[in-house]
Amino acid sequence: MRAAVYDVLRPIYGPITRNLRRRLGQNYAAHPEMELPPPYEAIQLDVERNLHKYLHCSRDRISQIVIVGAHEAEELDRLRMNFPSSKFSCFEPNPPSFERLVQKFGRLPEIKLSKLALSDKRGTAKFFEPELPGNGSLLQPDLKQWALNNQTIEGQVGSFDVTLSTLDEEAKDLSVIDLLWMDVQGAEGLVLRGKNSRNFYGSCVGAIALQRGDTFSRTGDIASPIQLYVCRSWDRRMEWRGECNFSKGLQHACFETRER
Repeated sequence: MRAAVYDVLRPIYGPITRNLRRRLGQNYAAHPEMELPPPYEAIQLDVERNLHKYLHCSRDRISQIVIVGAHEAEELDRLRMNFPSSKFSCFEPNPPSFERLVQKFGRLPEIKLSKLALSDKRGTAKFFEPELPGNGSLLQPDLKQWALNNQTIEGQVGSFDVTLSTLDEEAKDLSVIDLLWMDVQGAEGLVLRGKNSRNFYGSCVGAIALQRGDTFSRTGDIASPIQLYVCRSWDRRMEWRGECNFSKGLQHACFETRER
């Protein structure tokens, strides 16, 4: 009976309260009227709200977040609210998406916008853009697998030239990166190889968020859940141990925990 009542009322109040429920909702089990978010969204919101907890520090200790593949940076307003002391560096090579970023955030001094694709070398390269917005990559997608993962029909993929840079170049003035967020559809290994010093990820980077799978050639799956790798916290540090198979992102990364 109770479930039937919810079924009748949900279409009325659901759209009105959705944002509030997503912001404040906790106990999904006790509230069947609350729709569960997709896995990638649940993990993303958890990282946005609790990064400081994973790094064992207060919110105001979060000082620098780097977003690679920002698209339109829908998460920026939430991150700015959750971590008011942080500065942000956002990279987006797609011209229309970058223009929208400039319109929304271009006047905010705490946000630096760069019309670049980060890779393992500087120069230019082809950037592949499927029909679904926000899924561009330096890697050419497998259109059949891409359509299957996104439950859509096979479409076309466009391509255009973009300017490449590296973490070595773009992060040279950053002493710390609390969160390196990559949404680059499988090209995470290229981004990570753009920083020559392996110790950089153990000592300077607090956490790395990325996706994994096989939709794009060589690496990556746009339908995969986000994974968070904590490299450093304020009371202990994770250091690289051995080699990492960057062709699969951080799938085979090994960390060694050492107390400070």
